[in-house]
Amino acid sequence: MRLVAAGWHLGFGTFPLLTTLILVIVTWVIISIPVYLAAKIMTGGKATFIEALLGSVAGPIVYFVTLGLAEGFLSLVFFPISIPVGFLLALLALLWVYKAVFGTSWLGAFLIALVATVFTIVLAELLAIVAIVL
Repeated sequence: MRLVAAGWHLGFGTFPLLTTLILVIVTWVIISIPVYLAAKIMTGGKATFIEALLGSVAGPIVYFVTLGLAEGFLSLVFFPISIPVGFLLALLALLWVYKAVFGTSWLGAFLIALVATVFTIVLAELLAIVAIVL
């Protein structure tokens, strides 16, 4: 089956699947860089890039599963507060993943998440500047 849009032929064969897989892996590695740098700083150099890869894939999965379950169950009983409580529980779950993966305290996990967020924003801005210049 093929789709034709604006002169591009989009097939559902091996090549698009392989391209998508490569893009997902490259994106995963790029997203793991700020987590790695933050964890390296917060753990005194003990963090590895493999741990950052694990944290950057497991963290969001646990976050969104927790968010969905918490909001789903809480909306049945405590509808007005289900969203903020769901976000808080999901954040705690994400911090727990970072705490477990990097072997740090709750404060260390929070600081890793905070510094990684700052690094991600800086990286995105730098990439945007490069894209504008090129």
